[in-house]
Amino acid sequence: MSEEWQDLEHDTMPFLGWHLRLTASDKGLVSILPYVEAEVPARQEVKNVHLKVAKLWLNSYLQGVAAQMPSLEMRGTAFQKAVWQAVLNVKAGEVISYGALAKAMGHPKAARAVGAALGKNPLHVMVPCHRVVAAGGALTGYAGGLDKKEALLHFERESASQQYAARKVA
Repeated sequence: MSEEWQDLEHDTMPFLGWHLRLTASDKGLVSILPYVEAEVPARQEVKNVHLKVAKLWLNSYLQGVAAQMPSLEMRGTAFQKAVWQAVLNVKAGEVISYGALAKAMGHPKAARAVGAALGKNPLHVMVPCHRVVAAGGALTGYAGGLDKKEALLHFERESASQQYAARKVA
């Protein structure tokens, strides 16, 4: 095992009908990935502050409330990290095409490279690659599965419309 993957702490949590496995180092959150319960070792006491903050963020997300994002330790190529940083600007309830994201990054012909980088995103939900769609709006390519991408987008649209309705009534 390479040194960069040693000394990681893990935790799990239920999320929108499936489970997430969170992994963090002492520098930040490294991954949030869907998992099958049988694949995860027995739970131990969580000491890593980044895991605790990530779980608070995810629970706030489920309640439609903004919260402090944990420190992220993005592990990838310089281009992948740039794509992941760029997709952080796409707000909940909105979508952007691969081509539009590439153009916004200053690489208008790199739509496929953007898609490939998003396919390697280890920080599901928090780095919202689920908000990137095909040019015509079709749902394509999500490492967690298209059913999860669709569920996340539906959840965000519903959450956003409920927040708007609550503001309108107040």
